[in-house]
Amino acid sequence: MGQKLVTNMQRHLNETFSTSLCFLLSPVPKLFFSKIQPIQEDSHICTSGLPAPERLQELMAMPSIAPEQQAEHGWNPKDASPSIVVSQSHLTFSRRPTPRTTDGIRSKMGYSSGIHIWEITWPATKRGTHAVVGVATKNMPLQAEGYQALLGSDQHSWGLDLDRGLLYHNTSNICSLASRRYPTGKQAVSFYFGSPSLAFLLFQMFGNYLFIFLLFALLTDEMPGSQEASLVPFPDCFLMVLDFHAGTLGYALENGRYLGVAFQGLKGMTLYPSVSAVWGDCEVTLRYRNGLQPQPSSLQQLCRLSVRSALGPSRLDGVSTLPLPLAMKKYVLYQ
Repeated sequence: MGQKLVTNMQRHLNETFSTSLCFLLSPVPKLFFSKIQPIQEDSHICTSGLPAPERLQELMAMPSIAPEQQAEHGWNPKDASPSIVVSQSHLTFSRRPTPRTTDGIRSKMGYSSGIHIWEITWPATKRGTHAVVGVATKNMPLQAEGYQALLGSDQHSWGLDLDRGLLYHNTSNICSLASRRYPTGKQAVSFYFGSPSLAFLLFQMFGNYLFIFLLFALLTDEMPGSQEASLVPFPDCFLMVLDFHAGTLGYALENGRYLGVAFQGLKGMTLYPSVSAVWGDCEVTLRYRNGLQPQPSSLQQLCRLSVRSALGPSRLDGVSTLPLPLAMKKYVLYQ
């Protein structure tokens, strides 16, 4: 009861301060003022604990596709910012040190059905201020001026900031607030300026007022509590899970632990794994692990999943020593 009351008070105060800020910025040209909006929950950002995808456990147990097939699902050098260089294997890209730009890239293959898992490797020491991983349609721009969260800045992209633990979608307003942390799902006030030059102008004109507003934002942001702490920064290697049956995007750790749904409402689109980066010489690797098409699992597949679950990962190596037909042992081990 008390927690709900505090949440409602914070939401009311957030709306009041956002409206007050718009009033304070009234001398700013109309073109800018028209883009300033009060805090709104984005319908694509998941705000409740949706369950993990139904066939995720089955997909996690499957081995990765063959290395020779990986390139088909890798980065697309023809669908990237000019500052990005893709390796010969098409699995890794690096960003040339380019001052004051944010650069993006999409994968070769787009996905519109089934459930899919990718393994993404991005060292935490090579991320910079805005390291964003997620999905996008073909309409998302791949380069922008200044340092920003390009992926998730418009209605055509959805991204997770790896170092802030914030979810971005359609945040291209001059003043926008990312409403949710991941994986906790707590409300978070994160003030963001869409243009560095505009940020400088606003601080010159309304420095004291903006300082008060930002101080308020920090004080009302999520506080430590009994809930699970934010996984910030994300580990160097993690998994991304896209489920078109449920229309959701989520992330998981290497050990298979699912962190929860980050975005929802993604049905009926063709989406590409995407990244936006600002760090010079950063390197990001994308490996497609596997996917399942939208069809019911066979009884044979469900039995295999039950056997593997009963044995546990630590005892799977002993399957080859069991007194079972060779074909059955190979099936259990995905051989």
